[in-house]
Amino acid sequence: MIPISRPRWSLGHARGKPPRATDEPVTTPRDSESEPTATETVHPCPSVDHEHADLQAALQLQQLLKQVHSSVATATDGLGVTQVLMLSELPTSGMKRLELADRLGISRQACGQLVRQLLASGHVRLRATEMTNLVVRTKHGDRAADAYRARMLSLEHEWISRVGVTRYAAFRSVLTELTYTQDEQ
Repeated sequence: MIPISRPRWSLGHARGKPPRATDEPVTTPRDSESEPTATETVHPCPSVDHEHADLQAALQLQQLLKQVHSSVATATDGLGVTQVLMLSELPTSGMKRLELADRLGISRQACGQLVRQLLASGHVRLRATEMTNLVVRTKHGDRAADAYRARMLSLEHEWISRVGVTRYAAFRSVLTELTYTQDEQ
């Protein structure tokens, strides 16, 4: 089995900042036929059709997301990715809604809506304590979280077999960096 490092997924703002990428366009001197003071911009990915790269990238990311959403829905009997992420973030001892919202990086209102949906579907229950109610996964929720993890691991292994360990690790690293960069804007 290939070990895969798993970054903590955040649905909202990021808690940390990964290192900045160094593969930005660079300015280099032109060849000897040009004047020595002239410069040109060389893009780090010369094989990409830059005129349509934004559309191509958007469509490619959309295809990957469709694979993930389809895999999650199939493995968890129709739950959405956000619902399953919430289930997978819940410790077995349960958690307060506010702590869960903070852990996922979402608002209290969004967290409350997700908890209500998961209560209605029987994936979580509320356990009363002296001061508050804890959100706790049910056995049904445990099965959905386990199925999600197994399916995502299977999907990652499928992608690794297609592109190789090194390229997949680079993809995950770039994806994580872009996610953090987007969250900071």
